[in-house]
Amino acid sequence: CITANQAAAEIVGAESPQKMLQQNFRSISSWQPTGLLTKAEAALKSDQEQQVESQFTTTFGKQIYLHGAFNTFVQAGKQHLLFSFADITEVQQSRTELSKAYDATIEGWARALELRDPLTEGHTRRVADRTVQLARLLGFSEEELILIYRGAILHDIGKIAISDTILNKPDVLDETEIQEIQHHPDYAVDMLAPIEYLSPAMDIPHYHHERWNGSGYPAGLKGDAIPYAARIFAVVDVWDALRMDRPYRKSWSRKKTHDYLAENQGKLFDPQVVSAYFKLLAA
Repeated sequence: CITANQAAAEIVGAESPQKMLQQNFRSISSWQPTGLLTKAEAALKSDQEQQVESQFTTTFGKQIYLHGAFNTFVQAGKQHLLFSFADITEVQQSRTELSKAYDATIEGWARALELRDPLTEGHTRRVADRTVQLARLLGFSEEELILIYRGAILHDIGKIAISDTILNKPDVLDETEIQEIQHHPDYAVDMLAPIEYLSPAMDIPHYHHERWNGSGYPAGLKGDAIPYAARIFAVVDVWDALRMDRPYRKSWSRKKTHDYLAENQGKLFDPQVVSAYFKLLAA
């Protein structure tokens, strides 16, 4: 026996509880990918509360975002499932607007950094967009891609702490200057880690100069010890950097850059990431 109250009916856009229960629940658009059915089954098996947030379109044509909880209880010797939920569509819309404001802020920071080095103009947005494309190809979720994008946009933000004398030097850096440049990932952590909404996006700013064979910096991490997002970004970043003119060298050709990544596949770069990037370039 399935029952529902009037409040539940109104949330999903039905005229009455009876009308709500007449719909084919499995035909609801995007119902299964939301995890609702999985959570319901988990509650029945474990007898423990299962919470879920889901966005979908009901068979009544209403688009909603719900926060719900599945609980079980026993009555007359039979197990019953209770699903209580609230419409949090407006809350989610506020979250979306706040997220857009966050992203506008960090893009402004990245733009400010690029203004100090006009030769790198456009680099940050290009590598951020391409890193998201590659991460999507490698199976990252949409929520994870948001963090990857933020980390990619801010990958060089630590260079704000580096002097213009070093940052814009027209010649090859000396050993002391190289050591100072190599501190920029640590400066990024100092700047960003205290900011709550950015702390989950720190893998790229902190570790994008680590290398597969352990020869990178700042921590000398090796192989799978390097966060996956940083390994993905490193490939995209090096490709874009080599394809740009610098004061001390001309840009590399597409073939020369491709050959460099191929030669260092499994040495400096995660071999699977390089293979995936070549597929992305060929698409």
